[in-house]
Amino acid sequence: MFYRMMRYDMGQLFMKWYWKRFVAVFLCIGIGLFIGIVLFYYSPEDWSCLYYRGDDFVAHPFGRIGAHCAALSTYLFGGASLIFVVVLFLLSYIFALHRSFVQELDRISCVFLLLFVSAALLYGYSSDPLHSPCPGGYCGVKVWKLFAYFFDSSAAALILFGFLLMASIVIIRFPFIATFYYSTMIAQFLYTKRYILKPIYYGSKFVIYYTVYPIIFAYHYINRVFTGAVVTKADESIVSFEHDDEGVINDIIGDEFWRTYRNESTIKEGFEPVSFSTLPKDGEEDDGQRGVDTKINLAMQQQIKQQYENKTESSKNRYHLPQLDIFINQRDIQEDVQLMNELEARARILEEKLEHFGVCGKVTAIKRGPVVTLFEYQPHIDTKLSKIVALEDDLAMALQALSIRIIAPIPGRSVVGFEVANSTRKKVMLGSIIQSKSFRSYLGALPLILGCDTSGNDVIVDLAKMPHLLIAGSTGSGKSVALNSMLVSLLCQCTPNELRLILIDPKRLEFASYEDIAHLLFPIITDPKQAILALRWIVKEMEKRYEQMKHLAARNIFDYNAAAGKESCEKLPFIVIVIDELSDLMITAGRDIEDLIVRITQMARAAGIHMLVATQRPSVDVITGLIKVNFPSRISFRVTSKVDSRTILDCSGAEKLLGRGDMLFIDAGSSALKRVHGAYVSDGEIENLVSYIRGQAKPEYCELPEKFAGSVDLLEGDDQLYHDVIAFIEGVDEVSISLLQRRFRIGYNRSARIIEMLEIEGLIAPSEGGKIRKVIRR
Repeated sequence: MFYRMMRYDMGQLFMKWYWKRFVAVFLCIGIGLFIGIVLFYYSPEDWSCLYYRGDDFVAHPFGRIGAHCAALSTYLFGGASLIFVVVLFLLSYIFALHRSFVQELDRISCVFLLLFVSAALLYGYSSDPLHSPCPGGYCGVKVWKLFAYFFDSSAAALILFGFLLMASIVIIRFPFIATFYYSTMIAQFLYTKRYILKPIYYGSKFVIYYTVYPIIFAYHYINRVFTGAVVTKADESIVSFEHDDEGVINDIIGDEFWRTYRNESTIKEGFEPVSFSTLPKDGEEDDGQRGVDTKINLAMQQQIKQQYENKTESSKNRYHLPQLDIFINQRDIQEDVQLMNELEARARILEEKLEHFGVCGKVTAIKRGPVVTLFEYQPHIDTKLSKIVALEDDLAMALQALSIRIIAPIPGRSVVGFEVANSTRKKVMLGSIIQSKSFRSYLGALPLILGCDTSGNDVIVDLAKMPHLLIAGSTGSGKSVALNSMLVSLLCQCTPNELRLILIDPKRLEFASYEDIAHLLFPIITDPKQAILALRWIVKEMEKRYEQMKHLAARNIFDYNAAAGKESCEKLPFIVIVIDELSDLMITAGRDIEDLIVRITQMARAAGIHMLVATQRPSVDVITGLIKVNFPSRISFRVTSKVDSRTILDCSGAEKLLGRGDMLFIDAGSSALKRVHGAYVSDGEIENLVSYIRGQAKPEYCELPEKFAGSVDLLEGDDQLYHDVIAFIEGVDEVSISLLQRRFRIGYNRSARIIEMLEIEGLIAPSEGGKIRKVIRR
């Protein structure tokens, strides 16, 4: 009886102990899954104990509890918070195997060691360690700084990685001795017995002898049958398995086969594809030692030679895009601890200075770029943005910065941006962007490289979507370098069959490097009168293209080229007109230039014609209202006054830029300004690119119509009243602009142009200070 009672009590105790273990296992797994889901759906915008956005909005699936837990764990350990899941799963493993905590104390301690070490490494190796929330959290920052204080950054990372490896080995119980023992046994077995190597060797030999060689011989036989030759027994004797591998292949198909079907880019100039020195000459007899008939060999050699010559000729006419390794690739993305500390100190000064003026808030993120650093500031809910904007000069003095620009607020976000100039400026090289994956994989038709934004990301736009670009800035601000970068990016991605250029350079120096390249439609234009003729030719080309599109029912150049490929018609290339200095053209022939630019920018987009116009005088007499409204995409470099900035961008801010490529860019699809640091391309890189293009193909220039070429006549044939005016002045002695206005009922501008034309033709006397002009009798 006593024994039965004892057995019953022991069973009850065991069941209680078992259910406790069972509940503990599932409780640990459940909590681990809860923490994992909480961290997965973490959002810094959710209202939590560490962030207040002005309302109680929470998007987390677990509500406020999930938001609080996620924010707290992310603040403390950053991305390493996921190791809490590992801790809970390890506890469930301990409970399930009925192991005590003393037996697994080393594992539990190493898991917590792994937590702190991972947080520190996440902070140290993050591409943006100052981003909020920090990748390693508060604990990661402190651990990394502790090791970085006593050791170098590299040594600290190496020590922490050693701790990480040691903790991982202890946690997974990796069997080093058993692994080494079995690896040694397997290597010894393979080396001594060779049970694996011998079958592979003999099997591959069998496949080569009885599969590859018959296929090669069949190809050789069929090729000779189609060439009209007769296969003899001597040909069949060529296939002998007693020869070595290389000799058999060369005897059967010869070097000509490989040379004919080799990639054309590997064929060097002067390379002889076939050698006929071993063949008998005409009239000679074969000595019988060659194994094949002489006539058969001659026919094959002549056919192969003809194929090679055809391929060589086609390869000469084919244009190859330049290799991108001719540009200098220099991208410095490393961030040292001293620089991070300096940026953090600036953030604290910014917060203290704003608090001193009654603006409460905190810096939530720091994004360093090559030229400026963006501080994202979260103000209090009751703060007026106009109060922050008014403190621009005070903040610049407090931060000891060359320039500061306030973005209040950053579009689409509830923070204010402070762009502060860096103490040390880094140069953005064009080669680093051209050789990047973002440019190689860019799918735009006309890619333009602008540079890098304030976060260091590459900025590449498509001119075909813009569709025209207006560039303005004072002297030395970086306009010419930006134009060269854009031209280089176009030349690296487009062939002469895809893109043609018209370069108008009144200064005669900026585009001289691009002379005689295959992409040019005309020689580089330096005369304003010739520029007007070229723009008129573009207008006629635009009208011609629209007529061609009308026949194929195409709405734009993309639809036309797609339909032209099916209809066997010639595809149309894009045409890009680049004007380096618009102000000089406007001074020389302002009215005509303005009319032509407005006509092209209004109508030529669908025809594949686009414009890049630059000027160093962004005033209203150069950038008129009609020109400005037809350039929705605009770039402003540093200008001298707020008035010039409003002229080009419709807002101020360009007068505070740093110069040397620092620009503000507004795209056609967005009204928000984007700060970009222009890419630099050296004269040597441009010369290397242009030399490569000149070696590929020669330019094929178009000719202007005879009535335009070599003449200053700008109105004959265009103004229908010109001949009527000539007939009218034959019956009068004096003529004036107002007289033509009253007589022919035309406007002042049209009447003035006719008077100028009459003076050029020598039909009236020059102006004498506003007096009526005398008619010259002939």
